[in-house]
Amino acid sequence: MHDERFAQAIHYFNNRYFFEAHDVFEEIWMEERGRSRRFYQGLVQLATGFYHLSMKNLNGAASQLSKGVEKLNIFKPAFAGLELENLLREITECLAELKKQHVNSLSSEAFKMTIPKLTWSPKNIKL
Repeated sequence: MHDERFAQAIHYFNNRYFFEAHDVFEEIWMEERGRSRRFYQGLVQLATGFYHLSMKNLNGAASQLSKGVEKLNIFKPAFAGLELENLLREITECLAELKKQHVNSLSSEAFKMTIPKLTWSPKNIKL
């Protein structure tokens, strides 16, 4: 496990440094083999999706968030100490809001939505 880098990526994500979170998650993903590789790829896609949202790219945000949710769904309720059940529910709500905002043109409301935080308990790691 890559606890130190994983903790750093979570810190970046939770503080809305999505580009930086993406970079660290991607480093871990590139090194990973086996089942957990898909998990880290899903996190890369979530960080990328929220980065796109911060850059007001709704299509890119929706695409990456959807891909991330799809990959992470198989790891619910938690994986590598990261709580996924609530996270994926909240991101699904964000996606619904993005679709609604896209229909209503590029409303500034999409950029004010609540972005979920990652909840990590390193003691409860299951790989």
